[in-house]
Amino acid sequence: MVTRMRTTFLLLLALGLLSGCSFNERVDAILELTPDAANGAVIWGADCERCHGADGRGNDLGPNLISELHHGDKQFLTWILDGLGDEMPAFPDYTDQEAADVLEHIHVLAE
Repeated sequence: MVTRMRTTFLLLLALGLLSGCSFNERVDAILELTPDAANGAVIWGADCERCHGADGRGNDLGPNLISELHHGDKQFLTWILDGLGDEMPAFPDYTDQEAADVLEHIHVLAE
């Protein structure tokens, strides 16, 4: 019984480490894409605007993202794809291009 639990734990640990590596690789790949801010604006309007406002500066449902850009693009992509606890839903079904486009739209809002 202990051996089975240990094997299961090690397997889950390995899967967690592997999925973390592939996620980081995905984020790196997204950052290499040429983003389309216009498409990002469409996605923003459908999925993000309600909580973060049309200008990205937040409202009573979500924080000001413009003031959070100092966290860097990798962190933003992680939040977009993986969510942030109960505070923000994850959007793991975004294609890599869609994630890049939303991130670019946030940068346009900050200009």
